[in-house]
Order: sequence, then structure tokens, then C-alpha cells
Amino acid sequence: MRTIDETQNGKTVEIAADEEIEIVLSETASTGFRWQATSIVGAACAIVADKSEPPESSKPGAPGLHRWRLQAKKAGECELKLAYRRPWEASSDAAREFSIRIRVAP
Repeated sequence: MRTIDETQNGKTVEIAADEEIEIVLSETASTGFRWQATSIVGAACAIVADKSEPPESSKPGAPGLHRWRLQAKKAGECELKLAYRRPWEASSDAAREFSIRIRVAP
């Protein structure tokens, strides 16, 4: 399984049908900031797992990880958009944004 991180923000990745990729982004949930999926456009792939992992350190403000696993369902394209914000401030601009376009080969 291929792992995608923040360095691939805005990029396009190509995968085969039935292949899975994992997106891994750092988040500091103790400050209220969490990654949220804002949209997934296209039927070529689907989110099959979405979980947050706590920080390895007990220091205040230590970052944890957020992981999404996407599976290619059929040939075509999809785009996943994520926003890094506090849930109670959903109407405000995101502190950071992440997007990835996925091309699924037949």
C-alpha cells in the first residue's frame, strides 16, 4: 500500500483498480485542530478507513497522526479534499488544506 503525506498536497497519483492508498497527516488534536474530509468527488475511489492516532509523547501540543485509507473502486478519477480546523469553527477558513487527485487505471 502506498503512503501519501503532506509533501504530496495538490498532486495526482495513479493506482490500479482495487489498490489502496493511505494518506497520513500530522494533527495537534490537543489544540482542537483536526483534519476533516470536506469532499470526495468522483466515484472511482472511496474512503474505507478514517482514524486519528494520539501523540507518542505526553507533552502538551505534541502532534498525533490522522490516517485515511482509500480504495480504488473502478477506473476513473476522484479527488479528496481535507481541511485542518477546529470543528466548532467550521464556518471559518481552514488553517491548512490538503487535496489529492487519484487516477484509477483500468
